Amino acid sequence: MKTAFTIVALVVFALALHVPARAQDGAPKGMGALDILDGLNSHDAARRDRASGELQRMDIKTAENLGSEILRGGVREAETALLALGQADCKNAVVSCSVALDAEEKTVRIAALDALTTIAPIRVSEGGAKHLNQKRLEIIRKLVAESDYIKQLCEGVTEDDKGGLIVPVRRLLSLTILMDRFFGVKGMPMLLKRIGEYMLGDKPEDDDKKTTTQRATEERLR
Repeated sequence: MKTAFTIVALVVFALALHVPARAQDGAPKGMGALDILDGLNSHDAARRDRASGELQRMDIKTAENLGSEILRGGVREAETALLALGQADCKNAVVSCSVALDAEEKTVRIAALDALTTIAPIRVSEGGAKHLNQKRLEIIRKLVAESDYIKQLCEGVTEDDKGGLIVPVRRLLSLTILMDRFFGVKGMPMLLKRIGEYMLGDKPEDDDKKTTTQRATEERLR
């Protein structure tokens, strides 16, 4: 009798352990990085919505993998994903955008910086603390100081996820905070110099053609 009771108790105990395990197996799991990228580029609205929602829930490892998948994908797919990452406005989205700065295509690097200037600066500071390393900061520096990125930023208007307009000044302020946060005392003068050159109509390579007034203005900005 005692043996039978012991057997019944063991069976009940085993069932008690088994039920939660099965329930956990049936719980919904997060999407992988490649599935998220495919979803963001899907023609199916439901898949796009689900993938966009995953951007808010993904962990750092998935965010890193998503950035790597963006590097392996096409330019159009990368731009679509980075636009969604900017609109997601979360810390781990910054991780994906930071990895995407490693892209060979300048268009993708620009899209990654666009996303970083769309995300709230406080989240960029948090998410970029580790992943905006020296190599990626050099990529940002070149985009800001040696390309037409500032001109495009000042003249461009983008949309948020609700269709509202994101005016250039808002993104320019975000870029200002990013430059100050990650480049220290050199960040602000670098950015102001390029804004001044844009306002004066100069290109980075036109140094020999600048007038005395333009040079004096640049000196004040420095």
